[in-house]
Amino acid sequence: MSSSAQQIVLARDGSSAYKIYLPLKPLKADTKAAAVLQDYFYRVTGVRLLIEHTTNKNPGSAGFFIGAGFSAFNSKEITSLPADGFIIRTVQKNILIAGNKGNGTLYGVYTFIEKYLGCRKWDGHTAFVPKSSTVIILSNISLIEKPVLQYREVYLPATFDDEYLDWHKLHRFESLWGIWGHSFYKLVPPSAYYRTHPEYFSLVNQQRVPLQLCLSNTTVLKITVDKLQKLMNENPDALYWSVSPNDDIGNCECDNCKKLDETDGGPQGSLIHFVNAVAAHFPHKIITTLAYGYSARATSNTHVDSNVAIMLSSIDAYRTNSLETERTAAAFRNNLLQWKEKVSHLFVWDYCTQFTNYLTPFPVLNTVKPNIDLFVRKGITGVFEQGSGNTHSDMAELKAYMYAKFLWNPSANADSLINDFLQGYYGKAAPVIMNYLSLLQKNVCNSITNLDIYGNPVNDHAGYLSPVNMEVYSQLIDKAEQLVENDHSSF
Repeated sequence: MSSSAQQIVLARDGSSAYKIYLPLKPLKADTKAAAVLQDYFYRVTGVRLLIEHTTNKNPGSAGFFIGAGFSAFNSKEITSLPADGFIIRTVQKNILIAGNKGNGTLYGVYTFIEKYLGCRKWDGHTAFVPKSSTVIILSNISLIEKPVLQYREVYLPATFDDEYLDWHKLHRFESLWGIWGHSFYKLVPPSAYYRTHPEYFSLVNQQRVPLQLCLSNTTVLKITVDKLQKLMNENPDALYWSVSPNDDIGNCECDNCKKLDETDGGPQGSLIHFVNAVAAHFPHKIITTLAYGYSARATSNTHVDSNVAIMLSSIDAYRTNSLETERTAAAFRNNLLQWKEKVSHLFVWDYCTQFTNYLTPFPVLNTVKPNIDLFVRKGITGVFEQGSGNTHSDMAELKAYMYAKFLWNPSANADSLINDFLQGYYGKAAPVIMNYLSLLQKNVCNSITNLDIYGNPVNDHAGYLSPVNMEVYSQLIDKAEQLVENDHSSF
């Protein structure tokens, strides 16, 4: 900092002239954001800033202005932001943090806390908070951030913590979807209908079996619409509603369904006809369905209605290389391109763990950025990154952190993020953990390895998980543990 004129002193020696100002009628997210800022400013400096509600006029004293609507700032610039976008700006000695819709203001406050107060949220536990009685920032801050992806979810243990979600600008499907995932039997349950109306269910090998629904049956459509209407009345704020096949085989082979399928090149035909018909009843809602298994390919002729979102799965691809270069991802890449020609809303359901053994070393960090780059370039509007859920798995904290950062900002630098995380999370052990991760990735590249989400670590006993390699990994982890055995300085 070259001169005091270029500085703003937020706190000095444990005191501050600042207050936190909210509009007279703040949004819920603004009120929460002000409380978060007050809490972390106190935890860093020991100073508890007062929160006051004020009119749209700038009261003239130094303060944090949280939320839109203050006349001293460019309101049009704020109201033009997309949902979850925000501005952090200094105006004289004042700091404006404001979003337009959604959680923008809250996300802006967490960005300020991380970027200018030095706090971090490495995992789903207590945040790292540095102690400093004096905080000085530059006076020329002008930061605008907008989400590239409308929907961003990482399904790993850290994201089960509510603050982790807010801090890293992530979603949770329970908060956005009225019905999520495989949903046919949530809408038309066999327990209620199969015994009396087997014709509502899929005809497979000339028998009606409760595997999927008969999508050409008009009564099935009515039951589905009625059930959705009831659920929407109970949960009017949900953005998305899934109408998707069960996680099973057995699409309906009746004559009417087969005609629809023949028109569109496969079982995706009857599915999209059905989903379009459902969506027509709810023009102000987004109906989602899964392009997965027998419905993975795009329809040949039928376009998808504008209020229908397709969630395309990458389940069949190995994770050894990025989805753009991995040979087993060729079908996924083709399906992605074909669906993009048909839909306005295209999401991806991606994977970053080995389901058969969550603790298996499963090095996918080198593919995080290129995969998200691919999604963004191809016009994907949302990503569900499936890991181990609330069960611990290989490098779960680092993976969650990396995916979260790139889903918000795909142009972030991977090396900087990894180094920042390792230094902050592992402390003195960071160089050793970096050696471990580098060696693991090197051994994957040097061996004939297919990182299969349904694989088995035994399959790689002669490759990157050989006894010799495992012994070296173990020695590195032991060394890392020794370096931080008595170090609790980061927490």
